[in-house]
Amino acid sequence: MQKLSDVCKTVGVTRRTLQEYDRIGLLHPTTKTEAGYWMYDDMAVSRLFLIQFFVEAGYERKRVKQLLQSSANDIELEFDKLISTLEEKRRRIDGMIASVKMVKSSTSLPENTLRAFLNMDISNIYKGKSFSDYL
Repeated sequence: MQKLSDVCKTVGVTRRTLQEYDRIGLLHPTTKTEAGYWMYDDMAVSRLFLIQFFVEAGYERKRVKQLLQSSANDIELEFDKLISTLEEKRRRIDGMIASVKMVKSSTSLPENTLRAFLNMDISNIYKGKSFSDYL
């Protein structure tokens, strides 16, 4: 059993987050001591990690609660969707990083070259794609 403060450190959440999860019925402490400490067993901590996967990925807490009440198969399917979503975000972020690096490296060009680059019609580079499609 772990105290609330230890769970917060382990999982990387705040006391307020655990209090909110208790209030909305997402995760309750396993027990409370006579002194009023909230205690969590290993199963509750594992559940909290699962909750945080979905919350950090942008799921609404209401949806997370529904998922936790569904079958293991449904959760596994949701993980597949989550993996796909995160991989797509990673591709976009990698594209953005590459674009920023290119722009940054162009700032070290001589001023005349940089001005020519800034005045260039880049629509031919994207060939009808939007900037987000390019990324």
